[in-house]
Amino acid sequence: MLLREPLIHNARLDISNSGTPGLTVALCRTKTLCLQQLVDAVGPELSDAQALGSLLGLHSVRVAQRILQLWSQILCPEEKGLLRSYGQGGARPDPADPFPEIYLSPGLGELTAPLLQKLWGGYVYLLFMAVALTALWVTWFRMPETRGRSFDDIAEEFHGARAEFK
Repeated sequence: MLLREPLIHNARLDISNSGTPGLTVALCRTKTLCLQQLVDAVGPELSDAQALGSLLGLHSVRVAQRILQLWSQILCPEEKGLLRSYGQGGARPDPADPFPEIYLSPGLGELTAPLLQKLWGGYVYLLFMAVALTALWVTWFRMPETRGRSFDDIAEEFHGARAEFK
């Protein structure tokens, strides 16, 4: 979903490397992290430079205009049309969508815990515990390097001396 696109961390809409020093810090400080938050602040046309300057604590309207111009250049005409429709109340996030935060991205792994939290509630940590215990069991009993050996034996092999705990 377009409105959920992030504005930072090398995302498609991240313009922090385009001559806008401190932009990422300002966006994080104000918790303006996705396009919807930006559109809600500056309007669907991405044109209210004074609102952006006020939001991010910028002293120059010209800098705010340049930042908005960079974001506008990234968006294709269809996306700009979707933003206008959102601004007129025509396009809203689907409240029936059980997982509105899920989209394919390099950071998909970060979304695993919230997804499982929605599915399993408070029992999600039992899954993580089961995975950790399974990994421990496999490492201790099934791997030939560690099968039947004590921790001291393994440490001695790595360090050439017995491990001492203080």
